[in-house]
Amino acid sequence: MKSPELLQNPLLWIVALFVVTTLGMASVTLLTTPRAVTPWGAPPEQAAVDPEVVPSLEDTVASLDDEPLYGAFPEEELEMAERNRRAVFERNLSTLQEAAAEAERQGQAERAALLRRRADALQRRAAEER
Repeated sequence: MKSPELLQNPLLWIVALFVVTTLGMASVTLLTTPRAVTPWGAPPEQAAVDPEVVPSLEDTVASLDDEPLYGAFPEEELEMAERNRRAVFERNLSTLQEAAAEAERQGQAERAALLRRRADALQRRAAEER
């Protein structure tokens, strides 16, 4: 009988390992996937839906309508947006100035001048918007 030689075949071990791994992954997926409130084998249409577990679409939409979302405090939102915009301007300005200083240290005068012009333009734009 050829079973000892068959067990020494590496291809057989690779296939067996693949099959065992696939079956293990499938069983883990089946065991951890959330299911509807239904007995095993029953189609989802026949599930006994508990309203506390699965709220209706109307209840979900109504609860979303009751919650204050964006626009509840427009003044605060506008102030926060303006503060964020100023912070971005300041970060961009400092980044351009640092890059210009680094370009000067490296002897790249044209690049430094270009970066300084961009920083000046950004500073003028920020001053105009205030």
